Amino acid sequence: MFSPGKCPALLMLPWIGNVSSKFENQISKAITSCYYAVKPRVVYNTRVMLLSTKEDCILTTQKSCIVYQFLCQYGAQYVGRTTQKLADKIQQHVPTSIRKKGNAAREEPPHTCKNNKSKITCELAIGQLLIANPECAKTYIDNNFRIIGQADCLFI
Repeated sequence: MFSPGKCPALLMLPWIGNVSSKFENQISKAITSCYYAVKPRVVYNTRVMLLSTKEDCILTTQKSCIVYQFLCQYGAQYVGRTTQKLADKIQQHVPTSIRKKGNAAREEPPHTCKNNKSKITCELAIGQLLIANPECAKTYIDNNFRIIGQADCLFI
């Protein structure tokens, strides 16, 4: 039931110092002059002084237990999953000569991609795609890989 007298009206405002006090006075006067039965009550909240701790930022290439996608500029795509870091998986997929933009690579190719008599062969799908399509190989960059999902545990 409605009781006679003034009805309280709660208003939450951020505390910004003296500005908040002045605003409270102005809003109280405006409300009581228009609505004589309403008694405004102002409650202030303060900003959190210390932000909650957030997870450390991890580079995309250093994430593991992920589902990733490789997308070539020419429409070819591959989706895979790995428990390894994405950077390690990229090294396995992409022949060193393509990663280094055709420069003569001094390091040994990964175990999945081999240099045989000046012909590169690769066991993994993305390496095969890049070898078979020179246009894709010319425009290759590590950003062609992106993470499309992440798991908290190992894939079974």
